[in-house]
Amino acid sequence: MSEIMGRKGISRLLPLALLTAVLFTVSPVIAEEDEDEKPPADFVMKDTGESDWVMLSHAKHEKKVPKCTSCHPKVFSSKMGRTKETKGELKMTAMEKGEFCGACHNGKDNFDVKVKDDCIKCHSVKKE
Repeated sequence: MSEIMGRKGISRLLPLALLTAVLFTVSPVIAEEDEDEKPPADFVMKDTGESDWVMLSHAKHEKKVPKCTSCHPKVFSSKMGRTKETKGELKMTAMEKGEFCGACHNGKDNFDVKVKDDCIKCHSVKKE
């Protein structure tokens, strides 16, 4: 009888032990990759509808916002082309409401995404 109880106890603990082992094994690897991974200095966002493409410069933003956590993952996820809210679909209407780029580019902290004369500041890459 004690042999059967011992097997049941082990079978109940086995999934928990495996999950714990996986978490301790995977978590440090993920953390190391994120710390070592440098963002691209500049990259072009091509999902801009009819407008010219957007050049995003991490190098320029790093001068004013030295902490990655100021934008990631609160405003943007850390994966290029992905955002938490729209899964990559950055829309001007959302930015004009203070989301995404509009969180900082609001006319108070930086130029305002609503000002049409400033479009060229972001939409600076002619479509191919």
